[in-house]
Amino acid sequence: MLNKNLLILMGGVLIAEMGMWLDLIGNLHFLQQHVSSRFLQSVILIVGTLVTILFSPAAGPLIDLME
Repeated sequence: MLNKNLLILMGGVLIAEMGMWLDLIGNLHFLQQHVSSRFLQSVILIVGTLVTILFSPAAGPLIDLME
């Protein structure tokens, strides 16, 4: 028998991952419609990824302070 809490957790992960995929597809579609240069599309995606990588380590302790 599977643990009920594990099933709830895995269901939440599944929903979150589906949301992330929809966000990625929507962003790519938006870029293709509004930015004509493939190079600029790449730069925008890379900058977004770098911002996430740079600020993620600081976000956890900051959120912990707000509790």
